[in-house]
Amino acid sequence: MDELNNGEQGQYVEPGKNEKKNNTRKIVKRTLLTAGLALAVYMVYSIVYLFISPDRNIQQIYLVPEDAAFIIQSSAPIEDWEKFSGSETWQCLRKAKSFEEVAKSVEKLDSVVKSNKVLLSLVGQRDLLISLHKTRATDWDFLLIG
Repeated sequence: MDELNNGEQGQYVEPGKNEKKNNTRKIVKRTLLTAGLALAVYMVYSIVYLFISPDRNIQQIYLVPEDAAFIIQSSAPIEDWEKFSGSETWQCLRKAKSFEEVAKSVEKLDSVVKSNKVLLSLVGQRDLLISLHKTRATDWDFLLIG
């Protein structure tokens, strides 16, 4: 009798218990696989949404603080500035006492951009948003977003 039982000295397993363990393992594997697949799909969607369609995510205007004195947006800033700086509107604004310092700053910025060819090529044909903000009681500053 001992010779017959020699090979079968392992644990006694109830019938159907192995099937339950296998079913549980299959369910856990399927759940983890489904969760991993859902996570991978979400990550691919996020990457596509962020990098292929960035215009929908962050628009330049949303980066400008609310206290802007004025905002200028242009897709060809150099050409548009040349048109605007020769216009009657700009000439009128330059003469206003409250706008004197701003006009000086704008003219200084204009001369720097025109004299620097590398800067001119960087700014040339791209979307640019320029806003003017009061930083102190008598001081103004520009915010350039490209």
